[in-house]
Amino acid sequence: GTRAEAQVLVESAVEHIQKVGIDKASEDFTKDKSRWSRKDLYVFSSDMTGVARGHGVNEKLVGKNLLALKDQTGKEYVREFVKVAQSAKGEGWVDYEWSSPTTKQVEGKTSFIKRVPGTDFWVGVGVYR
Repeated sequence: GTRAEAQVLVESAVEHIQKVGIDKASEDFTKDKSRWSRKDLYVFSSDMTGVARGHGVNEKLVGKNLLALKDQTGKEYVREFVKVAQSAKGEGWVDYEWSSPTTKQVEGKTSFIKRVPGTDFWVGVGVYR
């Protein structure tokens, strides 16, 4: 997928949360692969404390606090996601290293993160660089 496709998917996810609420939307992000996973892109959602609410690839992460999770270089990238979501702009890109669900190899990844307006939640979609 492309950066532009990731941003479109994030915007759709934000709209979905605003329409059906965080609980239903996060469940959809986790289980409705046909709508919320495209190519190597998938939606993930979290609250500002780092607790995963939805995850398009790994359902076992839902409900876990991922704030201290580190990539292969030691970067606490979920903490960076939260910082971006809490920033004045409320959105942006975060670079890190992550295992690709298609190749199973660690690759450079960048995720577009966006705070859901008026909430303590954010959503993201990443692309491999």
